Amino acid sequence: LYVWTEKAYVANNAKRPGRNHGEFWLRSRGSNSQVQSTWLYMEPIFSSEDIVKQMPEEGAKFMQVDAAFSELMALVVDRPAVIPVARNEDHLEQLVRCNKLLDEVQRGLASYLEKKRLFFPRFFFLSNDEMLEVRPP
Repeated sequence: LYVWTEKAYVANNAKRPGRNHGEFWLRSRGSNSQVQSTWLYMEPIFSSEDIVKQMPEEGAKFMQVDAAFSELMALVVDRPAVIPVARNEDHLEQLVRCNKLLDEVQRGLASYLEKKRLFFPRFFFLSNDEMLEVRPP
């Protein structure tokens, strides 16, 4: 439903002056969705002090994303009208930066889990999510 509505919005605005804002809104929404889904996956992982101690660089990057994303979401709550917020190019740039940082954090997390697998070969049979749930006794 959202995809159809967004495409219809862009198609209808393509005939009007200032038509670029529809495409810009779609890019902004796509970036927000991508950052939001990755942030939702990473937030419980990096809320663990143990993980942050073992991965301080990735923990610091995630904290930067957390602060920026929380600030942006607070702005959206204060201004529920989507189009004016989505038109702001600074917000899109902020989302793109957050997305790049989250990619770096994900690569670091994958590397960390790979090292754990090399140290404990039994972990090769576990998914990344299952490995993150394993707690020392």
